[in-house]
Amino acid sequence: MKNIYLLLAISGFIAPNIFVFNESVATGNRLLWLDPTATLNGMFGNRISTAFIVDLLFAVFIFFLWSYQDAKKTGLKNT
Repeated sequence: MKNIYLLLAISGFIAPNIFVFNESVATGNRLLWLDPTATLNGMFGNRISTAFIVDLLFAVFIFFLWSYQDAKKTGLKNT
C-alpha cells in the first residue's frame, strides 16, 4: 500500500505542475506567483473553474481543521 501512496503522491505532484509550467512559459507568470492578480483572475475566470477552486479551498480548509484537531487529540507538539 505504501508503494501505491508513493506513486499517487508523485503523480499528484507532477500532473498539475505540467499545467503550471505551460502557463508559466506562455504568460511569464513564473509558478503563478509573479502576477497574483492574473492568477486569481484565472482561478475565478468562469463558473467551472470557480467551482473547482472553491471545492479545493474547502477541502484544504477541512484538512487543516482536521489535522489541527487530530494533533491536539493525540498530543502532538510543535517541532
